[in-house]
Amino acid sequence: MEHLGKKTAEILTAARTSGLCEEQDLHPYHRRLLRLHQPFS
Repeated sequence: MEHLGKKTAEILTAARTSGLCEEQDLHPYHRRLLRLHQPFS
């Protein structure tokens, strides 16, 4: 178990807004780096 500190509200907000996102939510720079339309091998 990890110690998360005392800023529970901030921690939960970050946890709830992280993870998977839609392509349109990414910045163009990140879209280019991820090469979303190129097959992953």
